[in-house]
Amino acid sequence: MDVKNTQEDAFLKLNGLDWTSTPEDIKNLFTDCNLREVVITTNENGKPSGEAFVNLESKEDCNKALAHNREYIGERYIIIDLINEEQFNQDTKGEKKQINESNGVNKVKKRANSKQDPRSDNQAIESEQSNRRKEKKNPTVKQQAESQKEKKIKFIVKPKPSVTANVAKEECKELEIDGVIWEPGRINKDSEVELECTVRYDIDAKHIKRKLEQL
Repeated sequence: MDVKNTQEDAFLKLNGLDWTSTPEDIKNLFTDCNLREVVITTNENGKPSGEAFVNLESKEDCNKALAHNREYIGERYIIIDLINEEQFNQDTKGEKKQINESNGVNKVKKRANSKQDPRSDNQAIESEQSNRRKEKKNPTVKQQAESQKEKKIKFIVKPKPSVTANVAKEECKELEIDGVIWEPGRINKDSEVELECTVRYDIDAKHIKRKLEQL
């Protein structure tokens, strides 16, 4: 996929993050790219939304990052989309910038260029990165191929009398099911929650329905 943005900076949106994902996890996914900043957004309750936004230094870095589409962070594969600067600024407004030029990737570069035994620093960095890669779950080729097949499923959830529709919507979206990526969702005129999710081809809608009913 070619990057059509005309500006030097490039911007990406990541969907499908686990609620425990950190900026460090995203940095480890894009080890071959130069990042300016990463923002993991939160919902109205202050909890992770499952989305992140990344500002890269160049269009070349963006092309490299797009090549990681549907790779895994933890046990979930990540969908990566190209966005423009206006959307990046709008969707990250008020959020804390979690990687920038004073830390994150450039921090690793500073350690590598340290005058105090740089060889030892480089070895420590390589060892740390290697350990992190081992800790991450590496899907098999078959698993990655299967993840390419997906479908859309819609649900309508009627909240309990004691729970508002907004709270019910967020509780549903926070439900973690392997292979399921929740869309934003909406509340209809009957105060019901309309949910849509992208799921792996082998996941049964009844399985998701049972999980929702347990909330």
